[in-house]
Amino acid sequence: MSYNGANTTVIRSKTGFLTSVVFDEGEAVISAKAGFPAGWEITTDDNVVYINPRPVVQEQEGDEGEKLKKVFQPTEKEWDTNLFVRTTKRIYSLDLILLSEEKQAQPAYVVQFRYPSEIAKKNAEEVRLAKEKQEKLRQKKLISESFEKADAPKNWNYSMRVNEKYDSRRIAPDFAYDNGIFTFLGFNSGKVFPAPFAVRDGQEQTLAFNVETKGKYKIMVIHNVNDKFVLRYGNSVVGVVNKSFGKVLTDQRNTSSPAVERVEVNND
Repeated sequence: MSYNGANTTVIRSKTGFLTSVVFDEGEAVISAKAGFPAGWEITTDDNVVYINPRPVVQEQEGDEGEKLKKVFQPTEKEWDTNLFVRTTKRIYSLDLILLSEEKQAQPAYVVQFRYPSEIAKKNAEEVRLAKEKQEKLRQKKLISESFEKADAPKNWNYSMRVNEKYDSRRIAPDFAYDNGIFTFLGFNSGKVFPAPFAVRDGQEQTLAFNVETKGKYKIMVIHNVNDKFVLRYGNSVVGVVNKSFGKVLTDQRNTSSPAVERVEVNND
C-alpha cells in the first residue's frame, strides 16, 4: 500500500480476524483513535496497529428492574467507521469496513505501507553519496599521484645516535631522508613505532606527522625539516641528525606537491 497523506486507506475486516497495519521502519505510533471505539478493539505495538471488530455490550433494565446485559454482534455497515493514526513521522486516515460473515470476500490480514517518495529520496541520496565518494577517491588518487612524483628524496645525509641502554634499536628508523619540506623516517614491521620530537634551542617540541605504508615499511612523514629529531618510546631514545640541514633548497610551498597547497585558517 503506497502512502499518500491526502488519501484515506480502506481496511476491510471481519469478525474473528485480526488485521495488522504496519508503518515505516523506525516509525512509532503515538495514538490511534477510532470513531466507534466500542465496536473496534485498537491496540498498538511500536510501528504496528492491530484492528479487530468486537461486540458491543450494553446494560439494560429488565421488566422487574434487574440489570441485564445485551450483546450486539458486529454488523455489516453499522460497524463501519474511521480510524485516525498519528505517528512520530506521519498522519494516517483509515476507513474501517466490516465484511459480513456471509460474504466470500477476504479481510485484510496485513496492510503494509510503502513510501515511494521516501524511497526516491533515499535512492537519490545514495546516488549523491556514491558520486561524492567516487569524486573524493578520484581527488585522493590525484593528490597521491602528485605526492608520489614530488616526494623523491633530495637529502639522504642523516645519521643516528642510539641509546643502547634501553634497547633503543627497536625504535631506530631503517632510513631517513627529506625533500626539503617533509622528513621521511622508515621503519620495518619488526620495529616499534616511536613518537617524534624536534629539538629547538635545547628544548623538545612535539611534531605533527602522518603515517604511510610503502612495501614492508611504515613511513613516518614529519611535516617539516629540522637539524635534529628525537624519537621516544618509553625509555628508548634515538637521536636523528640532519647533516645537510639548510643546504637543500626547494621552492617555498607548504606541501611537497605542486598540485596541493595547505591553507591555514586563522579563527581569531
